Amino acid sequence: YVADCYDSIAVFLSIHIILRFKTMMIKRNVPAVDKYWDTLLEILWPRFEFILELNTQSIRTTDPQKLGALDTRPHYVTRRYAEFSSAIVSINETYPNEKAHHLLAQLQVEVENFVLRMAAEFSSRREQLIFLINETYPNEKAQPTGPATGGGGEL
Repeated sequence: YVADCYDSIAVFLSIHIILRFKTMMIKRNVPAVDKYWDTLLEILWPRFEFILELNTQSIRTTDPQKLGALDTRPHYVTRRYAEFSSAIVSINETYPNEKAHHLLAQLQVEVENFVLRMAAEFSSRREQLIFLINETYPNEKAQPTGPATGGGGEL
């Protein structure tokens, strides 16, 4: 199942469930299943990384002109990224993992670049700025450390 799975949230959630079980077994002094949990993690972590790298590559290579007409409202790619990153950050709070944080940071950089490429499609500077403001706010709610475009505070 894991080899055909592209649901990164499900894979990441499975990783964290395993980490909880490992902690529970350590507290109960049951080392017999340690190798089993480690094997599962060795299967799941590379898949999670692969899926996030596919997402990052997809955003990097997307041409904004092929996505149809743009308007100044928040774009569906940005909204989906905000929901996705919020889920990953929420799950990662229980057992913080630097690898997951790094992969999400790479995806964030690509989404920021994508938003800038989309903003460049507008002819007037005013529309570009309105678009950028609208694209920043959904990411600000999803990222506990600040908005995706580097600003601070709430709008």
